[in-house]
Amino acid sequence: MFSVRFIVSAFSITAYIIVAVSLSLPLTLAAMILGGCLFFAMRRQHKLAHDQGKLLSVANRRVQQTVEEGLSGIKLIKILRSESRQSQLMLEIRTLLRKRSLQFTHLNAAMTVIFQILVALAMVLLLYVGVTSFELSLPTLLILVLIFSRLSPQIREIQNQINNILHSDSVLSNYTNLMRDAGAAHEETLSENLGDKIKFTRSIKLSGVSFSYRTRGIPSLRDIDIEIPCRKTTAIMGTSGSGKSTLADLIMGLLTPDAGTIEIDGVLLDEENRLNWRKSIAYMPQDVFLFHDTIRNNLLWADENATDQELEMALKFASAEFVFNLPDKLDTVVGDAGQRLSGGEKQRIALARAIIQKPELIILDEATSALDLENEARIRDTIDKLHDDITVIVIGHRLPTLENSDQLIVLEDGRVKESGKWSEIMDSSG
Repeated sequence: MFSVRFIVSAFSITAYIIVAVSLSLPLTLAAMILGGCLFFAMRRQHKLAHDQGKLLSVANRRVQQTVEEGLSGIKLIKILRSESRQSQLMLEIRTLLRKRSLQFTHLNAAMTVIFQILVALAMVLLLYVGVTSFELSLPTLLILVLIFSRLSPQIREIQNQINNILHSDSVLSNYTNLMRDAGAAHEETLSENLGDKIKFTRSIKLSGVSFSYRTRGIPSLRDIDIEIPCRKTTAIMGTSGSGKSTLADLIMGLLTPDAGTIEIDGVLLDEENRLNWRKSIAYMPQDVFLFHDTIRNNLLWADENATDQELEMALKFASAEFVFNLPDKLDTVVGDAGQRLSGGEKQRIALARAIIQKPELIILDEATSALDLENEARIRDTIDKLHDDITVIVIGHRLPTLENSDQLIVLEDGRVKESGKWSEIMDSSG
């Protein structure tokens, strides 16, 4: 919008200048030189407008961040009885934002006053030069004065547009950088016509796999050599920060290794088949996300064509029979992020959703770490039911969930410390 108005003003000024040149080239040149001097004199104000735009952009980000953190941590704020502190913080942020906005408004007003005073002085000077030096006739001089008086608001409009553009430059720069980073991370959209699921009958093999996040100085995973057998349960354990979740993201094709290869039945996992591979995977994290919708619609995200009978079978398989005791059963609305359900109930619905996908591989990433013993046992029973039908990877540190696995992989500082059967590793290292 600023650019369009700037172009319109420039066209109008050009038209006026052409008429002025036809009447008196010397006086028009003098006026243009004075106009250039005015712009040069306002250079410092332009820099102030740009700097204030940066400060306002920072203040806006702080407002957004404070609101998001306040909403996310509202339960903790109430428990700690810190409502007054949060309110004070919001007041300080609001005051800062108001201050930044007023600073720019005052700068614009001050620049308008200064510009009008300078233009008035320039008009007086041009009149004096036109009479004494160029000896212009009164009619010609009056027409030029009229033209220059019409030019003044146009130039002031351009001045304001320059200020607005400079003020918005930091916002545009942040947006441009965000779009550039998003474009660099762009990948092809997964569509129904892309291809079929990738099925495997032997194993998933990682050879010499290493990966580093750009924001970290040390690799998250280094020289990983493991093999995950088909239709067996593989447990991955390790301390926090050992690389367990990063390893899961690599296996799912969400990340690309910096070095090494990932193969499914000997076929390299690459850009050509990565999206089809994800069709074969169900993923269940510790923090389950449910839409603010019915249980039925949350399950149908896995397969929109699933029948009620298939939904009920999946719920029973996931030990989620509690759904059938609810007043509205499958039509029960779970609330925002599933807040009307307990943690264990959300986990079991999420597991049923994963089962409905009929995946080749299910990855449970710390899925039982926040559950009580009873709900953990239910999830563990479901994992046992999946044995010999679906390949399961269980990531965690709770021993009861991991001890029935066919293979245990222990990570430490991004490396495989030990791997083998559960009983062998427990006997050798405890």
